[in-house]
Amino acid sequence: MMRANPRRATLEPWPSSTTRAYEIPTPDKPWALLTGDGKRVQVRAEVASATGEGPSRHLRAFKSWDFDLLLVILFNSTYQVQRATEIPAAVAEGAASFAPKSNGYVLVATDDILDELGADLTEAFRELQEST
Repeated sequence: MMRANPRRATLEPWPSSTTRAYEIPTPDKPWALLTGDGKRVQVRAEVASATGEGPSRHLRAFKSWDFDLLLVILFNSTYQVQRATEIPAAVAEGAASFAPKSNGYVLVATDDILDELGADLTEAFRELQEST
């Protein structure tokens, strides 16, 4: 459940091994969520193409790696969860490449990359989406 509040959002239960609460930090931080145990989470959500490839799998450039976890959520054309993966930031950084045009690091969220790098949370996020 997501509670709308300009200073705080809580997601319960978090589709992981433990229930976590998240706070939205100030806009000057490179992360969007803070777990109850202090992990900083950057979220990248995209609408993926039907083929699962193409520009929609290119995540917005990372200007900083000052966070602990990357949460990648891919939606289909009707905004249903197609894929959700949690990746340690250091692992994502190692797989990203520098893009001079955006002056940041880009990661293409292919299924192979997501399978190799992270923990699959797809079913848990689908259940969460269906329950709201």
